Amino acid sequence: MTKDNNSSVFTKIFHHIEYLFNNIKRYIIYGDGDCKTTLIQNKLLEAFIEDQDFNLKLKIEKQLEQPFKISFYNDGRINPFYFKNPKLSNDLLIDDPAFSDRLYNVEMFVDGRKEIARVTFFEGRIFSLEFKRPSKFYVGREISFGTVTIGKPKQSLVATIDRAEHGKDGKIASGQE
Repeated sequence: MTKDNNSSVFTKIFHHIEYLFNNIKRYIIYGDGDCKTTLIQNKLLEAFIEDQDFNLKLKIEKQLEQPFKISFYNDGRINPFYFKNPKLSNDLLIDDPAFSDRLYNVEMFVDGRKEIARVTFFEGRIFSLEFKRPSKFYVGREISFGTVTIGKPKQSLVATIDRAEHGKDGKIASGQE
């Protein structure tokens, strides 16, 4: 084995140990699967926030300064934010009516292959981060981000699950919620 292969192996082992520790912390220490953001979530947030205009950047950063937990549903594919104070003050909310229900698609390149991650907003606050694959898939992979575009709320994984469980007339899937 060459020196480069050794470092690559050790890097992968380190990432797997880090992932295992985070899961142990998430499921045993916290007990309910809640904790602060993971590395992949932080990278997505940084790429998304960097792409926004100055005022929106400030609002999102102020929201993320508030105490919150993030949950990991569907093996970390859907990650909603739970703010300690569920009613954020008006000065923290994004007052643009479009943010009552908004979704952004973020190009994400995983080992050179393109995927789409999503950042969603509801009632003027950041609501969730969504990934195509379970969070453990991204451990030890090379990840970069590309363009950020506005999507349709019906594209979210939550809406997809709602359609699967309740048909196309479900509240989320039909845009009624």
